Amino acid sequence: KAKTSVDAPNESGGTPLYWAAVNGNPAVARLLVVNGKAKSVDTPEKEGTTPLLLAAGGGYADLVELLIADGKAKSVDTAEPRTRITPLLTAASHGHVEVARRLIRNGKAQSVDTPMKLSGITPLHAAARFGHANMARLLLVEGKSKSLDIRDKESGGTPFFTAAANGHGDVLRPLLKGIFNGPKASEDRPRKHGFTPLSAPTANGHQQV
Repeated sequence: KAKTSVDAPNESGGTPLYWAAVNGNPAVARLLVVNGKAKSVDTPEKEGTTPLLLAAGGGYADLVELLIADGKAKSVDTAEPRTRITPLLTAASHGHVEVARRLIRNGKAQSVDTPMKLSGITPLHAAARFGHANMARLLLVEGKSKSLDIRDKESGGTPFFTAAANGHGDVLRPLLKGIFNGPKASEDRPRKHGFTPLSAPTANGHQQV
């Protein structure tokens, strides 16, 4: 008689642990990992999304911790194949600081400067774009991000330019600290569309920046 495995996927390739991550349920995940000895911690569904990527994007810090500490996840830096988005990048985009902290501290994430495939944005670009000042600070201080002078493929801008263009003055503070404490970023040179970080805020209606 065949046994029902705690790692058996459904038709879409999602395992029980994958669906626990979809629903942000650390209690179910713990039962699967600790009691059920699930081996599918790093198993993606058919599109290539892992449980850890889902947990990071959903902001489920306790679940992320469980997958890293108890599940011994090896997918901390595994990117979704189509977009090349990593757990750290999706956490940065959504401003999930505690998730990012656990990925960096406990997961030893090495993808702090890993860009998305088409846009070229790094986690620091994402934090700058969406106004997540504490995330930017975490990436620079604990993550030791080297993305200050990396330009994305959309605007040709650095994180500093991105923050200025989107009117996020609170993000500019940690970025400025990073600029003056590290290698000088080219924050005054024009970007892809001819704007500088000083002219872009005015063009976008953010005069106060």
